[in-house]
Amino acid sequence: MVSIQQRCFGIPVSRESWSFAAATSPRYEHFLAFHGTKPVAVASFRVEDELGWLGGAATLTPWRGRGAQRALIAARLRSAARQSCRWAWVETAVQEPGRFEKLVLVSAAGVSHVRMRRQPAEVAARMGIASTPLLLRLVDRGIRRPGARRALFGGLFYSPNRLRTELLWECFQHGNGRPGVLPAVRGLVGYDILDRLEDVEVPTLIVWGRNDHVVPPNDAIGYGRRLRNSRTVIFDKTGHLPMAERPVRFNRVLETFLAEE
Repeated sequence: MVSIQQRCFGIPVSRESWSFAAATSPRYEHFLAFHGTKPVAVASFRVEDELGWLGGAATLTPWRGRGAQRALIAARLRSAARQSCRWAWVETAVQEPGRFEKLVLVSAAGVSHVRMRRQPAEVAARMGIASTPLLLRLVDRGIRRPGARRALFGGLFYSPNRLRTELLWECFQHGNGRPGVLPAVRGLVGYDILDRLEDVEVPTLIVWGRNDHVVPPNDAIGYGRRLRNSRTVIFDKTGHLPMAERPVRFNRVLETFLAEE
C-alpha cells in the first residue's frame, strides 16, 4: 500500500516512517484494488463518530481510468454504512484532479478555521445541538415575526426578513443540531490544507457574501491567493448563503463560469 502511494505522490524517503505509521494506525482502514494478483490502487478510510473521511487514494499510472477508484469509493462507503456513518467527505481535487473540470467554492471553511481552538469550537457545537429543541419551538412561533427572524437568522443572512418562510425553515432544519455537526467541527478545527491548495490547477470559482458572519470574507481572499487558476466574486449585502439570498445573481455567475471553455 505504502509503495503505491509513494510512487503516485512522490513521497520522499525522509517521510517513509510517517507513511508506515499511518498505514499501520488502528484508526484507519485501508483498501486495495487488484489487477489479477497485482495491487494497482489503494485508498484509506477513517471514521470519527458519524463522520467518515475518504483519503489516501492513489492508482498506478497504467491502470488509471479503469474504475479502480470507483470500486474503492464504493467499498469505503459500504464500510461507512456498517459503522453507522452518516456523513463522508474527501479531498478529491488534490488527490485525483483528473476527475474534475471545474470547482466552485461557496463560503467554504478551511482558511481561518485552521487557527480555531478545538475545545471552544466543540463547546459551541454541543451547545447548538443541545439547544435545538428550544430553538425549534422559537422558530416555529417566531419565524413570521420580523424581530424574531433577525434574531434567529441574522447570523446566516444579511436580510432574513426578505426571504420566504419556507426557505428559512429549510436552512434551519438542515443545519443546527444535525448529527454530523459535532464530528464536522472536530474534523475541521486545526485541519490545515492551505499548503496543498496550490496543487489545485482546475479552474475554480469562489463566491462569498461580504457580510458573512460564519466564514469571514477574508477567507475568500485567502483561497484566491492560493488557488492560482481562480476568480473571486463577492456579493454585497449578502450573508453566509449567497445561493439562497441572491439566487438570480448566483445562478447567473455560476452558469457563466460553467459555460466557459
